[in-house]
Amino acid sequence: SDVKSTVKVPVVTLDKLCSELEEVSLLKVDVQGFEKSVVKGGLKTLTKTRFLIVEMNFQPIYEEEDSFQDIHKDLVKLNFYIRNISPSFRYDGRSVSCDVIYENKQYRL
Repeated sequence: SDVKSTVKVPVVTLDKLCSELEEVSLLKVDVQGFEKSVVKGGLKTLTKTRFLIVEMNFQPIYEEEDSFQDIHKDLVKLNFYIRNISPSFRYDGRSVSCDVIYENKQYRL
């Protein structure tokens, strides 16, 4: 698709945004290929997050986006495991993306 215009938006890390929270029950991350940066800027917040929903792409969509495998590896290092996966969005017979639901092992029932 063609870029018709751009918009500058302020960016703040997840840790700065959530610094006053003691616990995060559920965090939804849908950042169009910017997932690794969110993880990097949210290490403290993620340690106090019970459930995490991340929109994952299986086919490259955005410039310089990281792969599902790389993002998943980072989340596993932070004590998360896959709890469930939504049905995938399909295009031309291929799975393109889905929401992956992670649970932090420290809160596991």
